[in-house]
Amino acid sequence: MPPPLGLHPVQGHDRHRGALAFTNRSEGMGLGHVAATLDFDALKERITSIEHRLEHSVRGLLESQG
Repeated sequence: MPPPLGLHPVQGHDRHRGALAFTNRSEGMGLGHVAATLDFDALKERITSIEHRLEHSVRGLLESQG
């Protein structure tokens, strides 16, 4: 199944990787040690919420067209 609305899965992955890289560099910027982990339950919940919102939006658009 293709990603919804032309979004590519790598885009989200790149954002997470960038956030993790930032935390790895934070000590060099004068911040204390920072540990970052992914909360897979929260991530799954967010993805499900986005899917439901997109489905609702698309359904509404299609219904409005008759």
